[in-house]
Amino acid sequence: MARLSSALGIWGAAVGASTAAGPIVGGLLVQHVNWESIFYVNVPVGLIALAMSLIVLRETPPSRAARSFDVPGILLLSASLFLLIWGLIKGPAYGWESTRTLAFFSGAVLAGVGFVLREWRTREPLLPLRLFRSVPLSAGTVLVLALMFSLFGAMFFMTFYLENVRGLDAVATGVRLLPMTGMLILGSPLAGALITRIGPRIPMVAGMLMGAAGLYGLSRVGATSGLGDTIIWFVLLGLGLSPVIVGATDVIVGNAAAELAGVAGGLQSTAMQVGGTLGTAVLGAVMSARVSSLLPGRWAAAHLPPLTGAQLGQLKSAVTVGVAPVPRGTPPQIAARLAEVSHSTFVSGMNAAFVVAAFVAVGGAAVGLLTRRGRPAADAVTDAAPDAEPGAAPQIPGAVPQPTAADTTAALELAAPPAAEATAAPLPAPAAVPLPVADAAADGHGALTGMVRDGRGAAVAAAAVTIIDGTGAQVAREVTAGDGRYHIGGVRPGVYTALVTAADHHPAASMVAFGAPQTRSDFDLSPAPGPA
Repeated sequence: MARLSSALGIWGAAVGASTAAGPIVGGLLVQHVNWESIFYVNVPVGLIALAMSLIVLRETPPSRAARSFDVPGILLLSASLFLLIWGLIKGPAYGWESTRTLAFFSGAVLAGVGFVLREWRTREPLLPLRLFRSVPLSAGTVLVLALMFSLFGAMFFMTFYLENVRGLDAVATGVRLLPMTGMLILGSPLAGALITRIGPRIPMVAGMLMGAAGLYGLSRVGATSGLGDTIIWFVLLGLGLSPVIVGATDVIVGNAAAELAGVAGGLQSTAMQVGGTLGTAVLGAVMSARVSSLLPGRWAAAHLPPLTGAQLGQLKSAVTVGVAPVPRGTPPQIAARLAEVSHSTFVSGMNAAFVVAAFVAVGGAAVGLLTRRGRPAADAVTDAAPDAEPGAAPQIPGAVPQPTAADTTAALELAAPPAAEATAAPLPAPAAVPLPVADAAADGHGALTGMVRDGRGAAVAAAAVTIIDGTGAQVAREVTAGDGRYHIGGVRPGVYTALVTAADHHPAASMVAFGAPQTRSDFDLSPAPGPA
């Protein structure tokens, strides 16, 4: 886990470096080539990244979740996000109570419910909902959403402020943002080291609070504020972003089962993208509402020429991005008043958006209190209940009770070769059906997959498959899905004892071999007689 935090710190620094270089290089391309070139430059960058990936990255064994492609789930999730974001973007123009706006939001809700139902019922879901049984993982996902909502939603308007209100070019704007990106480069490795020492909770909460302070500070910026009025707030934002980016991967991926680590990583990436998109849309709606509320009164107070409804609509669209639409030939005095009204109204809207973003960041800090460090795959289970007996396996709420020390001892007795003087085992003999397995590799990790059935051949859902090593210690555990299937990864190849338990069934135990990359073993459980 220490190596993971250090690696994430390096990754965060790389993110900061690219974030710093992007606006500056993009500004140079726009100024000296054309604006289309900012898209073309991604082609060689992508090809270089692809070549490096083929050379450097090592392949990992596929998980059971990767054997199918949940097309209906993809379509439902995409539809829900599209309708929600489109409704937020078009709400100010259509009217929040208009039929079209309500139709978009209703469609988003229906598609979202359809996605949840689909993922709940399908055998191979795009997003296994059991991931969210982990409170730290769920909290980490919400934290990432809050961070990206606040940061990207708010900084979207800062670019307009620097270019359209302060009159800076694209390169100068990128330079003004360097205090934030520079702190991200410096802070990410430090955050990785700190998280290794004390865990992610305190650094992530502190980071969100620093981010909230930075956003609130930027909400006090005026139309004539200089670099000195923004640099300290950008520094706080960069320092606050670092531990959250590094710690979120530890929390989200580390608290997922080993075979779902890839899905958890995708969940984190999706949360980052969705959070930024929602932040831009929601804070854009805040900006638009603020401009619509203030602009007519300020326009009239400045004694500017009256506007038609169409002209006012065009003016609002320009002011929302910080532009003062001064027609050619406008007298200097009127042009100055028009620019002052436009820029002051934009800044008022931007300030309101920053305040909302700061409150969201504070909420994210509160959620961060629920996070905790992820664990290696062999230990990725929840803590034991306070009243558990010594040596008892950890208990997972809502799942089949895990085996106690007595169950483990019985399992080892069942799996051991029978001695001449051995007496009958206290548990019924298991009906395990191990299939041919590959030889275990000398190093690396192995995986075990299979099904749990009852005596009639029907799948047994929510059965606990616990892997026990030769010392009697639990090294892995998985609960079967609705179709009775299980997949356990991240265990060194070798021979272990598998203990299978399920409600209303006798437990079963058998010796199993973890091979590289994967072996298979199915289990049959005999029903337990009900109470007399």
